[in-house]
Amino acid sequence: MDIRRSELVIYEIQSYLRELYKAGYELPLITPDGIYGSLTAEAVKAFQKSQGIAESGAVDYITWNRLVLESRRLREIYSLPEKISPFDMLMYNAITEEGDEYDIVYIVQVMLRALHVYNYKNVKVNGRMDSATKEALADFSKRNGIENPSGQITKEVWNALALAYSQYILKSPGE
Repeated sequence: MDIRRSELVIYEIQSYLRELYKAGYELPLITPDGIYGSLTAEAVKAFQKSQGIAESGAVDYITWNRLVLESRRLREIYSLPEKISPFDMLMYNAITEEGDEYDIVYIVQVMLRALHVYNYKNVKVNGRMDSATKEALADFSKRNGIENPSGQITKEVWNALALAYSQYILKSPGE
């Protein structure tokens, strides 16, 4: 095997072991360096033990597959949910017409309603661009330095609202 390829494979194994350590597995903490030393072998043995695999300290086919599968499983558990964007690249026009109904209006209303705790105007969640929603968007925009007196949903307003909402939901209870 090419020595560089071998180092990359060892580095990948060590990276998996480090992820497992961070997730609470009882393994030694590994710093990936591409060298299969005694600490790596010890970590592999500890992983094998946790999986009910013969504790050889060598990464065979079974150990490799378990490492990969467990790493994928943990990434799925600890990864952030997928983000959404209600705007496509070609959307140049803002949503402005009172009475129009769009899914994005529901989302905006939900965010505005949640941000009401920061003294933003409260709105009814109905998916309809109504005068209360436009007024709340105009107020939100003004308070966030965005020129939007007519209360449109633009990309700029969306981005500011999404950021404010994200910060709101990340706050610890009681803050």
